[in-house]
Amino acid sequence: MSVPISRIYIVTPCFWSPTQLSCLLGDKVEEWFRGKGIPLSRFKGIEATRQFFQSYMYEPHNVLIYMGHGCEVACCGEDVFSCNLLTIADIAYFTRPKLIVALPACRTARELGRVASRYKCAYIGCDRDFYAGFPEIEHNYFADWCDYIMELYKNLDKGVEEAVARYKERAYYYANLYYNKIGEWVNADWYYYSTKSNADGVVYYTPKGEEAPAFGEDILMAVRQFLTSFLAGTAVALVASTVAPVVAEYVRKELEKKKK
Repeated sequence: MSVPISRIYIVTPCFWSPTQLSCLLGDKVEEWFRGKGIPLSRFKGIEATRQFFQSYMYEPHNVLIYMGHGCEVACCGEDVFSCNLLTIADIAYFTRPKLIVALPACRTARELGRVASRYKCAYIGCDRDFYAGFPEIEHNYFADWCDYIMELYKNLDKGVEEAVARYKERAYYYANLYYNKIGEWVNADWYYYSTKSNADGVVYYTPKGEEAPAFGEDILMAVRQFLTSFLAGTAVALVASTVAPVVAEYVRKELEKKKK
């Protein structure tokens, strides 16, 4: 399935590790599409939050690219605790692009991608954890990581099937390279496993052409995501309210000991 690319949103949080790496990759993706003369908007760092990004979701764009932390039901954005930049409920309500690519990002293809396809939106994402590549002493795995992911973005105009196929081909090339270097490169065994997993885990969904889920299903999606975000926030608040007084009391006692 081919999606004409007329305007792109690129969203790259960069605070929580290892999104600094995916943000650098986002620079490469932005440069590639700008070089093609394709209009795009970049949402980077603090702009990759729900509060900021939501105001732009209704503006026309037909491709949304997300690079950062994710979970089964959402692309997190900069706020990894609420994880609510783009949720399964949002898919029903904003002006939907024709294609969403969540890569690199963990697990979004499990549910978010399936829901998007029901709303006549093509989707590319990973159905498991997606591992980062780092520059190591013996080899620059980060450069390889960028190279095989860029293979997907460079071939998006050829269709989602072709783009994913080219991506997998390039990723398996590097996995085989690392396998042959086990015993010579100290981290080759890990990068063989992680790169092969990254290749195996990326899937795509084409629009099913069905009617969108019934209104009741949308409500359930919204309630589920709200509870997920609320409980995440509650957990953080609970930890803070429990730990902070204990730490404060400990510090107070230590200071009193020093005074004596």
